[in-house]
Amino acid sequence: MNKFDLHNGDRRLFTGIFIIIMLVTMPALLWLEKRQLENDLARAQVKSEWSVQMEQSIITARISTLVSDISYLFDLYGDKLENEANYDTIAKEWMIFSNKRGIYDQIRFIAANGDEKIRIDLKPDGAIQISQKELQNKADRYYFYEAAVLPNGALHVSPLDLNVERGKIETPFKPMIRLGMPVYRDKKLLGVIVLNYLAKDFLNAFKEYAVTTDAKPVLLNYSGYYLASSDVTREWGFMFDKGKKNRFDIDYPDEWLDVQLGVLRQFTKDGLFTSLPINVEQLLLYGKGHASMTHPVYCGETWYIVGVLPRNEQNPYLYTEDYGYMISYVIKQPAFFIMVLLAVMLAFVAMQTIQQYRQVHYRADYDSLTKAYSREGGMSKLRYLALASRGIEMIFSLCFVDVNGLKEVNDNLGHDCGDEMLLTAVRTVDSQIRQHDYIIRLGGDEFLIVFPYSDVAQAEKIWQRIKSALEKINKEEQRPYRISLSHGVVDNKTARHVDLDKMIKLADDEMYKEKQEIKKTFHGVKNMECSKGK
Repeated sequence: MNKFDLHNGDRRLFTGIFIIIMLVTMPALLWLEKRQLENDLARAQVKSEWSVQMEQSIITARISTLVSDISYLFDLYGDKLENEANYDTIAKEWMIFSNKRGIYDQIRFIAANGDEKIRIDLKPDGAIQISQKELQNKADRYYFYEAAVLPNGALHVSPLDLNVERGKIETPFKPMIRLGMPVYRDKKLLGVIVLNYLAKDFLNAFKEYAVTTDAKPVLLNYSGYYLASSDVTREWGFMFDKGKKNRFDIDYPDEWLDVQLGVLRQFTKDGLFTSLPINVEQLLLYGKGHASMTHPVYCGETWYIVGVLPRNEQNPYLYTEDYGYMISYVIKQPAFFIMVLLAVMLAFVAMQTIQQYRQVHYRADYDSLTKAYSREGGMSKLRYLALASRGIEMIFSLCFVDVNGLKEVNDNLGHDCGDEMLLTAVRTVDSQIRQHDYIIRLGGDEFLIVFPYSDVAQAEKIWQRIKSALEKINKEEQRPYRISLSHGVVDNKTARHVDLDKMIKLADDEMYKEKQEIKKTFHGVKNMECSKGK
């Protein structure tokens, strides 16, 4: 009888408790994980800012000496360059200077007409002087003619690009910055001292540090082209026809605008961007007071250091405002599995507690053998029905039932067979009554069937179904006993002005009359063998 099944719905109970626990704890876990990721984001921002500042320091430390170097050559040799007889001596001394510094690919003096007069090249084995027949005319090179128009002792600094020899980009690539300082005598241009600075001096240091950081800073020129990047295939795009699209402003157009405006930190859909603009002229003059600067510097070059933390699985702290991602992130964390395990354990303990509570009340309200209402539980429900019926004038019927021959079966076939007979009778009654009807076991072989919203005539119709079902069992099943019930029905309409106990007594009296008649011809035991479980 499903209506008396104690364990029905236990799975739903467990699931419900588990869901409630998860609904309570999941927001807390999300909050804790979000706070942790926000702390991680704050640390990442600090580290990113530190990384771009460190890159700036690396560049500054290496190029801030360039002005001093070319100024030294100008001050020491400017007067001597007027006389070509001094060139061999100057070349030898410049070779010593080149070997000592080790950062200049070429040191040259180019005459006013563009002819190279002195050229020192730095080779792997040391500096060498280029012979006269190998010297070239550089009048068409921008770094020469732009420096040649400056006043005496002024410094021209070229953009950072790749070295070109005889019309072709030199390989392996030689990133170069050319410094040119014009030399005048009596307001007449003698020529330009040119230093070809090997920019790999700072670019290699820049990239070596970049790979140790999460932000992987890149160095960009004023047009957004990559000068230094962990992806070398994207570098120097402006030097090649096929590289024109390798630009930061194409990769990140919105972020590039703020980079140019000097915005330190940007948090966008693509990730966390940290940038610093580099005014090359200021770096060249770093640590030099304006009062001591006898050589003005002309440099319009601007670089940008940009660190990028992209939105991806490696940087989950960039998704703290994306709750869909946060949920997917949290369920992958060990804390979530621990929480699920605890929720399962708590749900199990809660379910066991509820079940124990139910069992205590069930044992008080239901009969352990038949699963019908116990006398205490059933009478409490019946009294509530009787009280309610007075207020709304609802009719209900009581059917007092006695199992005929139960003592005879117990005495002759045993109590197991008697219990089977009793249980079969109750189950048969339960299968025939309506959903809102219920059975109360008063004790022993006596029961009460409660029929709400039914008078005696309606109750008797239901009783006929019960009787037919029992007759079918007796006829078709080979049991050693017959199942027979005596009954008596009264309703609160016919028993008006009578209390509940007297109603039950009237139904008992009616049942007793029927039982006396049945006793005259009824024998409960058919044979002396009982096969339990038929």
